[in-house]
Amino acid sequence: MESRTDNTEATKLVQLLRAAKKALIALGSTLSVYPAAHIPLLAARRGAPCVIINRGPTEHDGLEEVTLRLEGDVCELFPPAVEAALAGPAFS
Repeated sequence: MESRTDNTEATKLVQLLRAAKKALIALGSTLSVYPAAHIPLLAARRGAPCVIINRGPTEHDGLEEVTLRLEGDVCELFPPAVEAALAGPAFS
């Protein structure tokens, strides 16, 4: 799991969004409020990729259930990735 966001990690997010039929994406959360913080882990254990985008650490950092961890501002990272994924061949 990578926690530093760079162009490679942003590309991985776009690829995941294009390929996944289902995914759980935690946006802007420290994932520290339970029982809701269990939801991403439950989804991952049922086969959904689990992506975390947050500025700062989360309680799920380093867990094997996390497919991709991006460090940074949700508004800067997520909308461009969604646009790029939707512009891909699967959606045209």
